[in-house]
Amino acid sequence: MQFTCSIVLLGVNIVFVMSQQAIKMNKKSTAEMEPTQKVVTTNEIKGNLFCNRKVNGLYIGGCTWFYRCNDNKTEHVPCPVDLVVNDRYMYCDYPEKVDPPCGKAPNCTGIWDGNYPDYTRQCKFYYTCLRGRFHGYTKCPAALFFDLDKDSCDWPTLIPPPCGTKVNP
Repeated sequence: MQFTCSIVLLGVNIVFVMSQQAIKMNKKSTAEMEPTQKVVTTNEIKGNLFCNRKVNGLYIGGCTWFYRCNDNKTEHVPCPVDLVVNDRYMYCDYPEKVDPPCGKAPNCTGIWDGNYPDYTRQCKFYYTCLRGRFHGYTKCPAALFFDLDKDSCDWPTLIPPPCGTKVNP
């Protein structure tokens, strides 16, 4: 006997199928209690409607997956674990390199073009904002910290707090 549970999340239907044997609690292994999982793509749910009359290529589906359209056929393409959709470059990337809401990159909206210290990394890194968009991190050489006033990395004794330890006379 099998039990089926179906959940639709962000356009993807996830079907859990559990056998009666897997439901019974036993002392052998927890692996026997794990449900099998089948991911049903939007292709199967909506009959290729998403890619109908769309140009072949990738389209953002959510923060962790794409649609791949090929000749009016829809394929669901998930990002690997711990990666999110980078909408600027259309590939899966680390959350620290992707703008919100999907990523954790600094928000450069309304900020002047330039370099800014990454306080979450004790100013050992700085990030670049250009035209309101985050453009990546740069690491200062060993033992140096980013100095916002000089727009460069320097010794911490020459940089005022919060990045350095320079004491004004």
